[in-house]
Amino acid sequence: MGLTFSKSVRFGAVRFNFTGSGIGISTGIPGLRIGTGPRGAYISAGKWGFRYRASLSSHRRFTSSGRSSATSAQSPGSAQPLKVDQIADREILETQSVMQLEDTNADQLLEQIRAQNRKFPWWKLAAVATLLLGAAAVDQSDEVLEWSLRISLIAAVGLTIWLRWRSRLGRLTVLFYDLAEPIASAYESLSTAATSANRMSSIWSLQEQVKLADKKYNAGANFGVRRTRTTFPVDPIETIKANFEVPSLKTKETTYLLLPDTIIVVRGAEIGAVPWGDIQISHSNTNFAEDESVPRDAVVTGHTWRYVNKKGGPDRRFKDNREIPWCNYDRLTLRSSGGMTAAFMCSAPGGFGNLARAIEALSTAAREGEHLSKSVATGLG
Repeated sequence: MGLTFSKSVRFGAVRFNFTGSGIGISTGIPGLRIGTGPRGAYISAGKWGFRYRASLSSHRRFTSSGRSSATSAQSPGSAQPLKVDQIADREILETQSVMQLEDTNADQLLEQIRAQNRKFPWWKLAAVATLLLGAAAVDQSDEVLEWSLRISLIAAVGLTIWLRWRSRLGRLTVLFYDLAEPIASAYESLSTAATSANRMSSIWSLQEQVKLADKKYNAGANFGVRRTRTTFPVDPIETIKANFEVPSLKTKETTYLLLPDTIIVVRGAEIGAVPWGDIQISHSNTNFAEDESVPRDAVVTGHTWRYVNKKGGPDRRFKDNREIPWCNYDRLTLRSSGGMTAAFMCSAPGGFGNLARAIEALSTAAREGEHLSKSVATGLG
């Protein structure tokens, strides 16, 4: 897809506008809008070619600020649960502690987002009260009191909806980027590559890799992995919006937002950041003994047996022994010095090639210097 940077970001009925003076916010209906920005509050109306705009009282302003490795063959083996005595060594392939991931250039932004995430969701209490009020209205036999409770219930529903909207707005962070070369080209390539990778038949996130003690019980493989199917969604985090579609990588528990200057790492209520200049990338081809259905875009390079003998043939001691295909898969791993680890495997040979090159180019551009400006609006509720 072509990457487009807009001058405004919509969040429901609210619109955030970016100008040379800073960030403004407005809301309204066609023909009438009320907003506030760097020059204060205003009201704007117009229809049939006529426009009217007037300044209102001064209002609150928002805060603003402005390598692929050589291909190597691996044999991960099947995804079957392994016994302890079958494992010779173990490596965790997914980030363990998000809160330790700190981008020194984004410390203030991270602290603001974390503070917003800690805000108590008052709308949930209102929702509970609304349910209790509804139950009381149903069980009420007095007609006058019943109608009073129904009117109160309608008001409570409206209040709950409004509080939930306020809560979402209060947790929202809006990012406006203005990119220069070579960051702009590198990031556009990254966005396009992530979208293309998402079209592959199967993508897995890898949580763990183990070295097998005896490969004859595991289709002749030297290594085994624990994997989960995943996708690479666009704009997956509701509370972080930007003036373009943000690509991401997603594991079983963690989402990695790929922003132009940093990777935002989100796991539940925890959030961390890793600068692109600190990313080390590993991209390789791997042979995988597939004990599930073979994806439609996979390339089968041969076959083995679930249990093999020393000569590579089927082990006759096992009645449920069956033939398993060797599939040629692609593997991508991202690491940082601060402890981030994200590993993925895809069904198409070379499927992560463009993505790996784009990540390497963006990491290199980030290490060479700053080529972007950023404005931020946070804590809007």
